[in-house]
Formats: sequence, structure tokens, C-alpha cells
Amino acid sequence: MKKSLITLGLALFASIASAQSSRAPKSGVGLNIYCEPLETMYAGGSPLFNEATGEFTELQDYLAAKQLNIYCEPADRMYAGGSPLFNEATGEFTELQDYLARKRWARGVNQYCDALGTVYIGGTPLFDETTGRRISKVDYLATKGFNIYCDALGTVYAGGNPLFNPATGRTQSLASYLAKKFVILR
Repeated sequence: MKKSLITLGLALFASIASAQSSRAPKSGVGLNIYCEPLETMYAGGSPLFNEATGEFTELQDYLAAKQLNIYCEPADRMYAGGSPLFNEATGEFTELQDYLARKRWARGVNQYCDALGTVYIGGTPLFDETTGRRISKVDYLATKGFNIYCDALGTVYAGGNPLFNPATGRTQSLASYLAKKFVILR
């Protein structure tokens, strides 16, 4: 019975991913229901399926670990009317897949947890030219709600930090870790 549920779950997620990938995004690259680029391929058909254990993670738990809601926006975001899918001005409702397909994303973040390519007046966001004051990187990131890994403040990591992969025993650089993150631009 458990194996048939896993097979059914894989088929369901594969059909959702297939339906989403057939939708042409109207602008930008677009996101799938996992808040990743539409063209992302997954071993086992879904990032929710752990091939090593044969178990599924709930979508809400997967997104919560990324601090995102089902709309691929910060988990604590509030919406007029309760959802960004309903336009109160026009009375129109947008399907979730269409909403996500219109989102844009930028691959990677810089050392200040901003999209790669962000340009700062004075070359850094740590110096305020109007006041002449500098702020530490840790303090700057904390005001944005991030730690030095561009994850939410208070994030706890197995092994002490996200740079170490206990499965491989290898440590990646902070720049490499940040280059793999993506920021949703809308």
C-alpha cells in the first residue's frame, strides 16, 4: 500500500510539473510550485521525494524551509483579500500556475543578500554617503532579516553552517553557496 501511494504521489507531482512546464511564461523565466525555475528537473520527479528514504515532504514544509509561502514570496507576507491571486479592483482570479509563471527570478545573490549585479552608490551598501557612517556587514544583513549565509536570522544548520556537506565531507566557499541561491524579483 505504501509503495502504491509513493507511485501515485510521483505521478501527481510529475503531472503538475509537466503542466507547469507547458505554460509559457509571459515575462521572465517563471517559477514552478516549488519556487524554483520552471525548467528545473528533479530526481524522482519532485524535490519533495527523498530517494534515499522513499518518503515525501509536504509542500508547505519544503517551502517553509526556504522561508516562502505557496506564492513564492516571503512566508510572512500579508495580502489584501488574503491572496495575491484575486484582484479586488477587477474581480479577476488568476490560477496559481499562471501567477508563478509570470514571476521573474535572478540566479544568485551577492555578499549583501541582494540579487547579483546590484549596483550600490559608493560601491557598498555598508556606507551611508548622506551621514558618512559605516555599518558592519552583520548589522546590515540583520536589518534585512538575514544571517551571513543570506538565510533567515536564527537558521540552525547541521554541522554548524550550510557550507559543509556531511554527505560528501566537502566544504564550499561562501561565494559558491550564495551563487546557488536565487532571489524572486516579481
